[in-house]
Amino acid sequence: MAAFLFPLAAKLLLQAEGHYTLTEDDEGRLHAIDRLLELQGWGQPAGAYPTNWHRTVRDVISELARARAVRQAVEELNRQGIVPPEAQDGEES
Repeated sequence: MAAFLFPLAAKLLLQAEGHYTLTEDDEGRLHAIDRLLELQGWGQPAGAYPTNWHRTVRDVISELARARAVRQAVEELNRQGIVPPEAQDGEES
């Protein structure tokens, strides 16, 4: 775990000093820490992934990417004046 955390900690310090910008993978790894600490069998195979560790990190990175894509799509729709359906439902009541 230390070998995973140390580079992230260094990157956070570098970012705080203005010498580095976190990548989407860096952010995903940071968000995966809690799940990794709860995970048992880190090194066990996990389907298409070499280990549970890899699967967990990739899952978190994918979740963040999906959330980012949805947020960007909604922002673009808002810029175009298009109201998402859930917002329209709330206005009718």
